[in-house]
Amino acid sequence: MGNYYKPWLSKVDRAPELPDHPLDKIRCTNGHYRYIVACMHNCPHPRYCKEFWAFFERRNELPPDYHNPDGIGERVMRRIVIDCDRCGRKDIEDVYSLYRPEGEGEEFRLPEEELRAMVVSCGYAWEDVGPFAIRVLEELERDREWVHFCRRCFAQSVEWLAKLCQVKPVPALKGSSSAKAKKTNKLAAQEDLSDRAEEKVVPVKGKRKKTKAA
Repeated sequence: MGNYYKPWLSKVDRAPELPDHPLDKIRCTNGHYRYIVACMHNCPHPRYCKEFWAFFERRNELPPDYHNPDGIGERVMRRIVIDCDRCGRKDIEDVYSLYRPEGEGEEFRLPEEELRAMVVSCGYAWEDVGPFAIRVLEELERDREWVHFCRRCFAQSVEWLAKLCQVKPVPALKGSSSAKAKKTNKLAAQEDLSDRAEEKVVPVKGKRKKTKAA
């Protein structure tokens, strides 16, 4: 039946239901207390507040391990890695950052080869704008706490630096994957035309038959 009020059960002792999430709270920056799990889902700060991290430092525990039945904690913390700190775009697949997804710090910093690949993927040579682009990322991290960027935001910053330095994109680098595909298709078309040119017509019993030239 429905969940209507039953007066005869009002004095019956019943075991309290267990909460479906931890009940720890911290004082939010707006002065109100909030559940830690609520902060994980809906924190307005890109990298969470100092109270959030102080809570886990006191517990000597990482956020993914705090509330992690069936790996749900990892899914909650996934937002740190995949959100663009500049435009706020969610669920970005290609993350542009100075660090690996595992964390932020010198121990997680990308090697120079991968930083080069990030700049080259935007169509510019590393020697032209690469070092400048990396310094910009470092300044944005220090001044604005921006760490992760989507491809559009990172490419726009590289393009702006290139214009500032009067540097033009390298045609061989810009859209390299599509350029390779076009080149492959062009070569295939040329081979097909050459094969057709080698064909000659041989009459067979009043019919015309195409055969390959020897």
